[in-house]
Amino acid sequence: MTMEFLSKYTAEVNRAFTAFLRLFEVQDTLSQISRLNGITLVGYSDLPKFPSSQLSAKLFVDSSLALTVTALEQGLSVLASPMVDAEHDSSDLNVNILLLAPEIANKSNFCVVEHFETDSPS
Repeated sequence: MTMEFLSKYTAEVNRAFTAFLRLFEVQDTLSQISRLNGITLVGYSDLPKFPSSQLSAKLFVDSSLALTVTALEQGLSVLASPMVDAEHDSSDLNVNILLLAPEIANKSNFCVVEHFETDSPS
């Protein structure tokens, strides 16, 4: 009887820790994605892993965006004006990210512009 109780207790504790871990993963993903609303230019380093791999697959399908994918893989922030929408539907979390992706015609005519923001003194 004691072994059965310990076995059930251990299973319930593992289930609770699994639920907490999943909750923390969702919270971390949402905080990473919510930061995108305040950024002008976005690269793969600004995105969580799963959206960047899905984005790369979608961009790679269009042959005119092949150099855009290469620039992103090399660490350049070339995606602009991100808009994020997160929806919770029963047990699913849906995240929609709208980005502007430039078409880079060739490697020699690509220009990178960096935006520097400064805080005004109070």
